[in-house]
Amino acid sequence: MKDWDDGTLDGGAYTKTSEMYQLGKMLRKEFDDMVLSEHGRDFIERLIGEKMTAQESLRHEWIHDLP
Repeated sequence: MKDWDDGTLDGGAYTKTSEMYQLGKMLRKEFDDMVLSEHGRDFIERLIGEKMTAQESLRHEWIHDLP
């Protein structure tokens, strides 16, 4: 929980997108220079923007583009 910030909770509540937000932050921090595709960038931005649940992320174009 040490990495939580104001974007983690939605209206003070932990939601389905809270974990995805944390995943997006981690991807951006650790792998940003390796994610070069438009779909990859969109994936991370949607996670950080709390616009995607885990289930939705599995259907994202970037997941399907991975070799």
